[in-house]
Amino acid sequence: MTIWAERIVDIGDWERVQNLFEEHFKALKGPREMMLICLDDDHRTARFVAAFPDGAPISLCEGFVEIQPDQLPKTAALLVGHQDSFEELFSFVHTHRWR
Repeated sequence: MTIWAERIVDIGDWERVQNLFEEHFKALKGPREMMLICLDDDHRTARFVAAFPDGAPISLCEGFVEIQPDQLPKTAALLVGHQDSFEELFSFVHTHRWR
C-alpha cells in the first residue's frame, strides 16, 4: 500500500527537498509507486506531495506529513518518479513554471 504525504516548501528550499527525495528514490532502486509531485501554491511556496512505497517510512524525508488518498490533487507536475505511474493517478499533466 502506498503512503501519501505532503509538505509546504519555500521556493528557496525547493531544490534541497527535491534532491533529498531523489536520493532516497535512487537508494530504493526507483520503486514504481514512489514519486514526488508539485502543486503551485503561490510565488513563495509550493505544495509537494510524495508517495512512499509500503515499508518506506515517510521520515526518509523531513517535514512530510501523511495524508489520505482522497486529499490528492487532480492535477500536478511530476518532479521525481516514473511518468507512466504518475499518469495513471493524475488526469492532467502540466509543466511546472519554476524550474
